[in-house]
Amino acid sequence: MNRFYITGTSSGIGLELANQLLQNPENYVVGICRRQAIEHPRYTHVKLDLCNLDAVSDFEFALTGDETELVLVNNAGWVGEVAPLGSGLQDHDAIIESYNINLIAPTILINQFVLQIKNVACRKVILNISSGAGRHPVPSWATYCASKAGVDMISRVVNQESPEIETYAVAPGIVDTPMQKRIREAKPENFAEAARFKAYHENGELTPASVVAEKIIHFLKQPEIISDTLFSLRDLTL
Repeated sequence: MNRFYITGTSSGIGLELANQLLQNPENYVVGICRRQAIEHPRYTHVKLDLCNLDAVSDFEFALTGDETELVLVNNAGWVGEVAPLGSGLQDHDAIIESYNINLIAPTILINQFVLQIKNVACRKVILNISSGAGRHPVPSWATYCASKAGVDMISRVVNQESPEIETYAVAPGIVDTPMQKRIREAKPENFAEAARFKAYHENGELTPASVVAEKIIHFLKQPEIISDTLFSLRDLTL
């Protein structure tokens, strides 16, 4: 039995990934987010606000003992306020929330995962959904870029600390998700690249979340096709 723990299963990549995984009768999915969007006999929903760090710290990875694979997917993410720092438009609470969702909650979950599965004899994987924005600066996305850069570095560190756990940070590309809609709604005076992101949508250049989920599952089945902790799904062909 393969057990997957996925944050952010209410929409976007998390929703598509969970639904595709559930097509395999060997897979069980635990969805971690505020809103339940999946009803399935092999799906368990854990209602959890990733900004509530006390609740995140209390989360436990329930194990049955017959797992052949244990996989943690830190998928949930938030772009935050799309505006430059120092513009007067960056709300301090939003800055804190962005770091909580994108970096602090995933770090706590990784810490718990490594600790609680230490003595479990099966394949173990941590897959962090990162972003090209963590590797290339995007003006008006300061907290998103910084938090995703942190996710990349944590992935590299865990890979060295716990080599028995396969740890990766994957940049999915420009994906058709609710986050992209929020980006397109940003005012041009606050986001210099607003027109470019609107054009991605208008020209049909956004990758469907279903395709990203399919690529992730393909990679998980054949991890040997990736040679580094950090990689981009754009480089992966099915």
